[in-house]
Amino acid sequence: MSISTPSQHATESPRHYAPPDAHAPPRSAAEARALVTAVLDSTSRSRDDEAAMDALLATSELATNAIVHGGGITAFDAEITDEGLDLTIADGSDELPSASAAGDDEFPRPGGYGWAVVRRLAKLIKITVRPGGGKTLSVLLPLRYG
Repeated sequence: MSISTPSQHATESPRHYAPPDAHAPPRSAAEARALVTAVLDSTSRSRDDEAAMDALLATSELATNAIVHGGGITAFDAEITDEGLDLTIADGSDELPSASAAGDDEFPRPGGYGWAVVRRLAKLIKITVRPGGGKTLSVLLPLRYG
């Protein structure tokens, strides 16, 4: 599935899905999850629901980070491969994700755990800083099939 490539259509492959407006990346974590759900539902293989929920959690965290810290999602792609769900999200920031740092306050800050969750769930993570600005995060999330 690639929403940045208008030639992708739902009928081209049972493992890909593209929304009607194939040019626009998701504007929210909910939209990103909906796209990944469509990709997961497009396969006839019986999958482990826990693995699917993990994939949706990672999607939500990556999308939220791109929106909150990266100025929004600039590109999005999700595809089922033999190794799992290959998820790619790009944003406009050059800043690399980092684990939550302990603050000087006596109380911890809310949030800051999403990147740790993604790192724990992913089989493989690749981060590419683009020469023109921004970064692309590619994450391979395992999917177990029954």
